[in-house]
Amino acid sequence: MLVTESTAEVLHADLSRWSGIDPPEIPLSPIDSVMPPCYITAIYVFKNANGLADFMPFDLLSEGLKLAMVDFPDLNYRLKRNCTGDCVLVTENCGVRLVTANADFSAADLEAINFDPVRLPASLLDGSPADCGQFVCKFKLTRLSDNSVALGVLLHHNVMDGDGAFGFINRWAGICRELRQRGGRPAEPELQRPPVSRDRSVLKPDGVPSSVDHQGREYAYVEPQPAPEPEVKPTLPVTQAPQFTARLFHLSADFLARLKNSVNSEPGEQPAVQCTTNDCLVALLWRCVTKAKRLPADAPTKFAMACNARQRLSLPAGYAGNANFYIADQLTAGEVADGLSLAGLARRVRAAVSRGTAPDYLRSILRWLAERPDRSRILPGFRMFANDLAFTSWVHFPVYEADFGWGRPLRFAVPSAGFDGLAVLMPRFDGDGYDVLTGCEVDAMDRLAAMPELARPT
Repeated sequence: MLVTESTAEVLHADLSRWSGIDPPEIPLSPIDSVMPPCYITAIYVFKNANGLADFMPFDLLSEGLKLAMVDFPDLNYRLKRNCTGDCVLVTENCGVRLVTANADFSAADLEAINFDPVRLPASLLDGSPADCGQFVCKFKLTRLSDNSVALGVLLHHNVMDGDGAFGFINRWAGICRELRQRGGRPAEPELQRPPVSRDRSVLKPDGVPSSVDHQGREYAYVEPQPAPEPEVKPTLPVTQAPQFTARLFHLSADFLARLKNSVNSEPGEQPAVQCTTNDCLVALLWRCVTKAKRLPADAPTKFAMACNARQRLSLPAGYAGNANFYIADQLTAGEVADGLSLAGLARRVRAAVSRGTAPDYLRSILRWLAERPDRSRILPGFRMFANDLAFTSWVHFPVYEADFGWGRPLRFAVPSAGFDGLAVLMPRFDGDGYDVLTGCEVDAMDRLAAMPELARPT
């Protein structure tokens, strides 16, 4: 599957409405600063099912992108870290990078491989180097051989989370619908579009000392270490690095309903704790992945989860920055694999979520983050490529509402090379439950895919 780039340009939005309002540098929140310095990655595929000659013209999509960028000026600015490790936006209109390309394969070819994340062409994304500076977001529009369109999205995680990112994509799509319907003239933004909030001060710590030490729980502060003395090491035989892979599992709505009913019908604490579908699914995946890895029974293993705190902290409508806080709990591998019942494990997840999402606890995290002398040294309290498993849920994001004027996407996908220690819950294209993207070593993945506890992988 070959993708050939055609053009690469930098689009600059008209930011005159922000001149005199935005200062030279905009400080981001502590939560922004401790997000992984990487891009949120996604690919949308829009199928030209009716063989239209004017299907999603790139000039219209480009014009709509420039208009959407006016509502999200932070995406035009330059990202940097200051001397205390905090992320700030330098209000220079650097624009966004837009690449156009052509492919020698069709939407049907992608359907034939079932949008397998390992086989999905990574060249549908802009492959220019990822950095923490020049471009906060990058997009790639690829014309497929059947005149369908693939949209590759890269949005920097230090500037916004999934809620903000997919909110922006849908804002762009809505403007393009207006352009098509109105013959190139968009509707007035303030009359037709929901608000966007850029006020990062809503997540500013209040100066009260943190009441909880979050070191080693949700986050870990890494103290600077002196440079080691050089030493002569003996020559060791070269060992082959482990091979990792990724796989997409389909968990049907019926499967999820039966899982939740099974967990909540098991006798337990009084009064009974009702676990959510997410609690049950996290417990199941934590158990299955731990068993597939064949960890020693006494090895510690942690689950961690990203929590959207917009409602819990009463953030403004349309808040576009990061509002992701981490939730975590730790057990031994033996407890996770078979020491606790699945219901007992799900209740542990529910207890961790209830504790970790309480507004006072979230504010304590903000205070603790602000008290660290260098935010760039704050890492997640869980480890990938180790014993832990982190979860992020995209199931409530309106990814299939991204209609640019020619209909909703055929598929929303995330291309992936091998990885370990992360599970991404995604909405299903046909509405039947969830898709779960996860990765681990090849042998462990074979064991995971064969487990009767999981639905059959796609």
